[in-house]
Amino acid sequence: MQPLFDHSFKVFQAYQHFLYYIDIQDIKDKEIWGAHLTAHFAEKFSGFVARTDKGYAAIEAIVNWIQEMTPDNQEILLEYIIENHSNKW
Repeated sequence: MQPLFDHSFKVFQAYQHFLYYIDIQDIKDKEIWGAHLTAHFAEKFSGFVARTDKGYAAIEAIVNWIQEMTPDNQEILLEYIIENHSNKW
């Protein structure tokens, strides 16, 4: 069971790093969902950030944004997170 735990923990750490250091511009530049859908998700992200009225990407805005995605789109985002936010601590 140890290897599964190790992998899960690494994914968890990458997700945590993403929550604190999200770079929506990088996501837009890489067009992780394709040009059109990435632009759509970036716009939705901006809306969630604006709703928090904090002036920055608060964790609750990021989590709400992710939770509104379909599982397939969450999986694409998770692949991006693992690729770009692993081993950053």
